Amino acid sequence: MIAQDKRKEELKDKMKNSGSVIMRIAVILLSLTLLSCGLITGRYARFTTGDSSGDSARVAKWVFVVENNGASSVFLLQDINKPGDSQTFSFVVKNNSGSSVSEVSESYTLDLSIDGGIPLTGTFTKNSGTPVNVNAVSTGSASASATGSFLPGSNDSDTYDLVLTWPDTYILGDVYSSGRIMSYVTLTVTGVQID
Repeated sequence: MIAQDKRKEELKDKMKNSGSVIMRIAVILLSLTLLSCGLITGRYARFTTGDSSGDSARVAKWVFVVENNGASSVFLLQDINKPGDSQTFSFVVKNNSGSSVSEVSESYTLDLSIDGGIPLTGTFTKNSGTPVNVNAVSTGSASASATGSFLPGSNDSDTYDLVLTWPDTYILGDVYSSGRIMSYVTLTVTGVQID
């Protein structure tokens, strides 16, 4: 039994010694890893580069103005009370304001719509040119469109006359002139930059 106890003691000592050897090897490997990371980091730091650059851009000026000769943007149909009456509204579409002129090409669209109970016809004419007609007499509603454009850097404007008329040939004028029926006239001017 003594020999067996002695062997057990020897095995315990070997296990204690082998555990401490493994710990020593692990500590040495960890130390070498940390030391090599520090050396490698310093070596690669010499190969870094730097760069700088700059740029600037300018946005082209875009000017689009609709003027209606100082009047408000709401047109009152105060001169149209009975068949045969008409009223004219003038407005200007331009690509400049004061000394500022648009530096880009522009196009615009005029959309005129008449809707309501009073039978109206509308005509808008550009620079005394060919009129564009809108006739809402038979249907109670109608619409029409016209287009225009300006070249970049050109100081241009287009003058329009919008004439709204209650046709004198339309019967039942007394019913409409009682003031109980209304019509809505909408003129929309949309300007866009041409690429």
